[in-house]
Amino acid sequence: MKKTLLILNIVFAASLRLCAQAPLPANPTFKRVFTYGKAIGTSVQDMAISGDTAISFTHALEKVYLLDLTKKKKIGKLRIETDPKVHCNTVSFGSRYAPTDKWPLLYVAQSSNRHTSNVYRMVGKDLQLVQTITWAGYKNALTAFDNADKSHIYVIAWNGKEDRNPRIFKIATPSIKESDISIDLSNETDYFSFNYINKFEVVQGVTVKDGMMYQVRGFKDGGQLAVFDLNAKKQVRLISLPLLGITAEPEGIAFQGDKLWICDQQSNMFVMQ
Repeated sequence: MKKTLLILNIVFAASLRLCAQAPLPANPTFKRVFTYGKAIGTSVQDMAISGDTAISFTHALEKVYLLDLTKKKKIGKLRIETDPKVHCNTVSFGSRYAPTDKWPLLYVAQSSNRHTSNVYRMVGKDLQLVQTITWAGYKNALTAFDNADKSHIYVIAWNGKEDRNPRIFKIATPSIKESDISIDLSNETDYFSFNYINKFEVVQGVTVKDGMMYQVRGFKDGGQLAVFDLNAKKQVRLISLPLLGITAEPEGIAFQGDKLWICDQQSNMFVMQ
């Protein structure tokens, strides 16, 4: 009897772990909640969420919007000098620059066509550049932090558009003490590769929650949501977004608690049901 109970307890515990690790519902759906109205001529890119506030970036830092997800509207903008090199493909919160800072540091990938990330500190309504990281050893690099672990950063790296096998590295978060640093990814050993199947599979935005990485990929009428189990080092889901009502190019992705939000290039905000 004791042996039977032990087996049942082990099975129950294992099932709980599987449920906890389940990245998405079996049949996820998305609902368009609001459109915040980007400026004409700007191109929405990735976003990050803290509490009920989303920070949505556009190409070249032309606009950085503050969005209230509860009130479902745009509530302000952050000030920063525009820079055509900074496409803002991925945006992710790191740790705080100082314990008294209201907001964590923002790690912004310059562009998927480059291998550099900018780190910004938010002071009032101003974004101040505090560090530039060059990810040497690869031509292209995007970055993201897990919501629960800022001691390591994930770097998606590849070598040009012909490279259909990007690698996902997990490395120790660089010290913020130096304003310009270079890290050679070819010396890093903790990584795995994934395969693109078709031309639509180009990473746009990235977020990581509890060991699961979520990537929005592709272009208009060909967007995808890819999910990776970073502990198992493998892709576990690939979902067509047009079938779920997201037909414009998907750009931003982030979690508000357990709610997964996606923002398209037209500034439509969708939440997973």
